[in-house]
Amino acid sequence: MSYQRSTLKLAFEDPQFDGLEVRIKRLPIKKLFAVTELSELGEDLGEMREQFFQLTDMVGESLLSWNLTEGDDEEAVPADAEGLRSQDIEFVLAIVTAWTEAATSVSPPLPNRSTSGQLSPGQFELMERVLESQLS
Repeated sequence: MSYQRSTLKLAFEDPQFDGLEVRIKRLPIKKLFAVTELSELGEDLGEMREQFFQLTDMVGESLLSWNLTEGDDEEAVPADAEGLRSQDIEFVLAIVTAWTEAATSVSPPLPNRSTSGQLSPGQFELMERVLESQLS
């Protein structure tokens, strides 16, 4: 039997992105550091261009889908590196930020199974046997 982690659905804080739905692969740690570094664009225009292309390549290969359209005919924008490059830098960085935040967030704790704080009779008996075996 195998296990496969689910994909991420990105959340955006900026209200201008209300309604945007982006599904993307999870971000491996190795790629997280590279994406974080690349998202801090340099000062030199040539360096900035190279970083932007590397960044959009990395994000583009992980994009699974989005509901982004353009124009009056609402033509779908491809969910890939070229689709990203057809957008403005603010949009691309919003996706990068949402992706890295989703990748580094901690899941909420699981609900408690019991609020009594007491061992069940079976657990208590097991603990007693373990303690007795350690003392003998």
